Amino acid sequence: MLNKKWAIPAAAVLVVVGIYVVLVFISNQRAKSYSVVYLSSQTIYIGHLHTFPKLAMTDGYILQNVTSTSADKTEKPADLQLVPLSSKPWAPAKIYFNPNQILFQGPLDENSDAAKAIKAKSQ
Repeated sequence: MLNKKWAIPAAAVLVVVGIYVVLVFISNQRAKSYSVVYLSSQTIYIGHLHTFPKLAMTDGYILQNVTSTSADKTEKPADLQLVPLSSKPWAPAKIYFNPNQILFQGPLDENSDAAKAIKAKSQ
């Protein structure tokens, strides 16, 4: 009688743990490729995006506009620059996002300039 009493709760716990493991596995599989996240602050992050249990990015880069002034004090058009998060003074191993601040997110095309720049930096 004691075995039947614990069988249903034990099975329920195993099902919940199984679902959690599957969700973590799926999140890690999706994070193997690079993703782009555009925030409401107009900041663009590129990196490996994990969606479970929290929205987080590892191996991240920030896409920044870099303006320079020439000798005659005129501004040149802005250039885009990929800056690794690891080079920042706060250098996070993982950055967490507030889902309410994300305007859009999506996979990074392997043939894009950003993907080529990341591959060149990692070599």
